[in-house]
Amino acid sequence: STAAQSVTVVDDDPPVLTPPAAVTVGTNAGATYVGAIGVATATDNVAVASITNDAPASFALGTTTVTWRATDAAGNFSTAAQSVTVVDDDPPVLTVPPNQTAEATSPSGAIVNYPPATATDAGGPVTITYSRAPGALFPLGTTHVTVRATDAAGNFSEGGFDVTVRDTTAPVGTIVINGDAAATPTPNVTVTLSFTDAVGPTRMRFSTDGGTTWTAWEAYATTKNLTLPSGDGLKTVRAQVADAAGNVGSASDTIQLVSEAPKITITPLAQGACDLCSAYFLRYVVASQYGIVSAAATLDGAAIANGGLIDTFYLGAGAHTIAVTATDVFGKTTTQTMIFEVHATIEGLICAVKRGVKEGVIAPQQEQPLLAKLYAAQASRDRGNVTSESNQLQAEVHDLQAQDSKKIQPSFDQRMIGWTQDLIIRISTPVVLRP
Repeated sequence: STAAQSVTVVDDDPPVLTPPAAVTVGTNAGATYVGAIGVATATDNVAVASITNDAPASFALGTTTVTWRATDAAGNFSTAAQSVTVVDDDPPVLTVPPNQTAEATSPSGAIVNYPPATATDAGGPVTITYSRAPGALFPLGTTHVTVRATDAAGNFSEGGFDVTVRDTTAPVGTIVINGDAAATPTPNVTVTLSFTDAVGPTRMRFSTDGGTTWTAWEAYATTKNLTLPSGDGLKTVRAQVADAAGNVGSASDTIQLVSEAPKITITPLAQGACDLCSAYFLRYVVASQYGIVSAAATLDGAAIANGGLIDTFYLGAGAHTIAVTATDVFGKTTTQTMIFEVHATIEGLICAVKRGVKEGVIAPQQEQPLLAKLYAAQASRDRGNVTSESNQLQAEVHDLQAQDSKKIQPSFDQRMIGWTQDLIIRISTPVVLRP
């Protein structure tokens, strides 16, 4: 007999799957990777129907596990894993500031706060460093600043720019002559300088003629001795001060040069000699280019005020000296003298006798005897009889001498005798013009 048996063979073996090797790639689309990661292979007893994976469209930084799956026609499948590691190998994109220019603020240079550099990077935060940071002191001249931007993966990019510190500002300041005095008695003066400059003044020169000529440049100092041009008047000193960069500042000051002593003018008292019983007044003027400290006058050594009365009644016959002394603010002193003479006329003697009685230096009873002789001398003079005139005046002298310390006060008596004798001499001398 026969019997039938069914033998069914089925495929129950999964494919043998070989995934691609693990890969490490760099970013190529921002912070991700897009691209091939390899191809898996599979074998099967019958046939491989498909090979698939769960890889993302883009791989983020780090390690991603990709699962591969191979399926045969019977639906059997196998899986395998592949590691895909994405690393950041792109340097940051760095933008540096433009070149910078700053004005020096000190001899050391200037603090420069330049704008910061910027950087972008797909991998995240970026650290920016500078070879000389913003807000640092930069010396005079040009300094190159190197900038480096570094990302978290250690990728970096470098750039740079120049910082130039320059001095374009001139020194500023003032000068004063002789401690800011208004005037000087000597052309030799001292100029004091007070200039400031960011870098510091280095040189100076001077002009005393309005800038037409200058002294040679010399090292800057706070004082300088100069000689002003000759001739009194207002003098101007100009100073120029330069710094190391060649910037030049200037200043000036004035002072009055007063080298001449005061000038004194005394007004003459009279045309010719001064008679008795006439009022004369001292008048003088003192002139100075700059300030009088004192002015005083004397008459025969005794003080007398400007405008003071000169009373010839108290002056003896002959020459008398007026001396006026003036001192200016610089101690320069001038003395001017004027000599005048007292010569009595008969009319002056008559006046002196009458005044002497009024002032009590002649006794009243002596007035008429003295006047009688003077009137007689006056009449002789008017007749042109010089001898008789002289004799009458001589008799007057004898009478005065006889009454000295008796009816006539001694000092006045001596003056009266002197006036009369002086008149006798003058009328006896033909070359002398008399009134």
